[in-house]
Amino acid sequence: MKNSSIITLDGISKVFNDGDVPFYALREIHANIMQGDFVSIVGPSGSGKSTLMNIIGLLDTPSSGEMVIAGKQVTHKTRINALARIRKDTIGFVFQTFNLLPRISVLQNVELPMVYAGRSQRKKRAVELLTLVGLEKRISYRPTELSGGERQRVAIARALANNPDIILADEPTGNLDSKSGDTILSLLKKLNKKGTTLIIVTHDEHIARQASKQIKLKDGVLQ
Repeated sequence: MKNSSIITLDGISKVFNDGDVPFYALREIHANIMQGDFVSIVGPSGSGKSTLMNIIGLLDTPSSGEMVIAGKQVTHKTRINALARIRKDTIGFVFQTFNLLPRISVLQNVELPMVYAGRSQRKKRAVELLTLVGLEKRISYRPTELSGGERQRVAIARALANNPDIILADEPTGNLDSKSGDTILSLLKKLNKKGTTLIIVTHDEHIARQASKQIKLKDGVLQ
């Protein structure tokens, strides 16, 4: 249910120093994302999408401004271990390149986030998630034995392992054919309808138009 804010960006800026000249990858970004929203982050190459994704995903910290994510405040002074705890408990990631480990099984890939979190009954949970994404007959396969669409479904199952409030997807259909891409988008939208906040970074206007909210960037500035 969309009844509360899950992410608030308050004056978020990110500055990189190129010699003596500061470069603003993001400049004074303000946004509010509610629990259960489907948000697309869009803009041309170099607009700041990846930088904003890394900050929302707690993979990087802003140079200035504040962010509140699931009730926890994040600033440029927030310690790395604190960010890791919030990230582990709150966010599931889906990447364009899948980021699965090729030498272990599909089941073991989905179990990994639960191993890091110290959760019990990992195998049971992993089987449930792989069933949810329609891959219950592939649990013993390795990622290299799957199609691109199947690998992305494994990545979605892995993203759900620790029951996150937010799924952050970076170009999740970018390496897929149109049919597989539509399947992945449909699956993500179903998860969103169940209450998971979905944030997709995309160049694809077809995907962007389906979001209930858009964050549009150009040259690091909110449009």
